[in-house]
Amino acid sequence: MNLVRLLLSLILGASVYMTGLRLAEMRIEDEDNFPLLALNPSLINIVTVGHKGLYLDFAYFWLLQTLTNDDDKAVHQPEDVYRRIQLVIRHQPEVESIYTLSCFVMALDYNKPLLCEEIANIGMKARPDSWLIPAVVGYMFAFILKDPAKASYYYQKTESKPKRPEYVAKLSRRLMKGLTDKEDGTDALRTIVEGTDDEDYREFLIKFLGERK
Repeated sequence: MNLVRLLLSLILGASVYMTGLRLAEMRIEDEDNFPLLALNPSLINIVTVGHKGLYLDFAYFWLLQTLTNDDDKAVHQPEDVYRRIQLVIRHQPEVESIYTLSCFVMALDYNKPLLCEEIANIGMKARPDSWLIPAVVGYMFAFILKDPAKASYYYQKTESKPKRPEYVAKLSRRLMKGLTDKEDGTDALRTIVEGTDDEDYREFLIKFLGERK
């Protein structure tokens, strides 16, 4: 059994190595180079014989070319690029920049900032220690989407993260204070509470409204 595992590991290692040699030539159409990405995330570690991280690292390099290649951005639809992002991040690779870069590309290059939220939520599961991932989506809601309540919600998620800058966590309270200082600001928050399906977001707003009494 150990010999079989060793042989499978060598075969996979050789395959990944050859894929690495071709990275400079690969473009967005080359999804067939990573057929395992289509598998259920619970199976990929089994199929790669424990080398899931290595396989996803190479998939990340492929996606990185997709996200940074200006020629690709000029000819491909945002839905195509987002589908490729989902293909990789559904496996929750632990590379922090895959989530932050994907978020900025979809928001700034393809004018789809709302997609940052789904990307970030997957990223926060993969990297629960990251302060940067929630801070990036907080930035999108604050400065691109002009939604201070949702921005505050995500900035608040940085408070318990190690190594986060103090000013980032403070942005949450500052944004909420700015919102409630406006006329009808508190009523606007109550309206959001009544209309949102996100239980965690609702609890965040209810807690803040309770503190304001």
